[in-house]
Amino acid sequence: MSEPKFVVLPDLTPMLLAVGKGINAWSKVEMAFGLVFASMMDPAPRAASLAVLDAAKNAATKLRIIDAAAPFALQNDDCLHLERWRKLSKRTRNLNKRRNMLAHWEVSLWPGAKTLAQIESMQVRLVPPMTSFEHMPVMWRGKTNLQPLTLMQINAFSGDCVELTQALLMLGNDLTTSRLGKS
Repeated sequence: MSEPKFVVLPDLTPMLLAVGKGINAWSKVEMAFGLVFASMMDPAPRAASLAVLDAAKNAATKLRIIDAAAPFALQNDDCLHLERWRKLSKRTRNLNKRRNMLAHWEVSLWPGAKTLAQIESMQVRLVPPMTSFEHMPVMWRGKTNLQPLTLMQINAFSGDCVELTQALLMLGNDLTTSRLGKS
């Protein structure tokens, strides 16, 4: 009888921390586009504008609301504000796809393994949950366009969220400043 072989698997902690940081960074993006909306809707009370937006519970719906209101809300403003919003909205929608992965996928060892050698080469990745039809093709490298997310990709997402938050806050501030100058 052979001795059992012990395998040290990679630590999941760095990936778990990165996912948490990414979700937190995304929450700042949502806060920032809410403030842009409130600035767009001025002179309506900020609290009322934020309450309306908060009634939509997912980011994609909130963005559709802002996108629909922007041409009307910004019609008397500098046309560059509307163009800036459209570019920022597109960036936000693109990041929201990645955010959904962080929120709904799971930290796991990848790829699937059947042998000891395969187990020893597993890496930490963010993958679709086991209850998803996407799980098996991603885990076993089947036919799919989806790829597991790496720690580097998740950290990049967090950085992208920080940059987007700053750009959104600048737009909101510019809207408020330009409107104060007109009153």
